[in-house]
Amino acid sequence: MPPDHAPQSARAQLGTLAEAEAAAKGFESFADAGAATDARAAAVLMLFGVLDARASEHDADAVSRDLDVLLLKRASTLRTNPGQIAFPGGRIDPDDAGPVAAALREAEEETGLDPTGVEVLGAWRSFRSTIRSIW
Repeated sequence: MPPDHAPQSARAQLGTLAEAEAAAKGFESFADAGAATDARAAAVLMLFGVLDARASEHDADAVSRDLDVLLLKRASTLRTNPGQIAFPGGRIDPDDAGPVAAALREAEEETGLDPTGVEVLGAWRSFRSTIRSIW
């Protein structure tokens, strides 16, 4: 990192990103995307943090080397998007308090993540997405 830039902690970097998203238009460009007739409300968790003791081998000025992202590999037996790499998440159930609660519940079910250890920095606005298999 250049000497005139003090390194930010991972938490500070993520806070900066959350503030920038809150001030931006988010994913409004997806607002006109057509949803399938069987569309359902879903949520994913984009978890960034120090998840292990191993630093990245990639040296980048923009991000701390100890910052990780939680991804999972979908089971090959699933009907939709089998074997794909994804953020944890899924359908918003009627009992969920909202998208954030659904994403945390799904992450706990799929990865064993303890949701009490997660600090939610923000949420993107809702948008429609069409899932298409490219395989």
